[in-house]
Amino acid sequence: FVANFGYVSTGASTWFASTMNLQSANSIAPASMDLYANGQSIGSAYRSPAVIATAGNWSFRFTSATTGEMTLPNGRVVALTRFTF
Repeated sequence: FVANFGYVSTGASTWFASTMNLQSANSIAPASMDLYANGQSIGSAYRSPAVIATAGNWSFRFTSATTGEMTLPNGRVVALTRFTF
């Protein structure tokens, strides 16, 4: 499971998520980057979120135990570093 919590160009918050499969020991196969909305808000009764759009496919490749890269649907590659806490 992979999730991305961020913002679109209008400033609206977004929640993208995917269930992904390993393609090899160091990569995750491309999967649909789905946009979810209309789920439960804090303090309200449970309401399951719904997929309202798909942005395309994203994928991940790991170059070490602590680094990797994410390829977004538009082809942009984002460097990843493990957060140590």
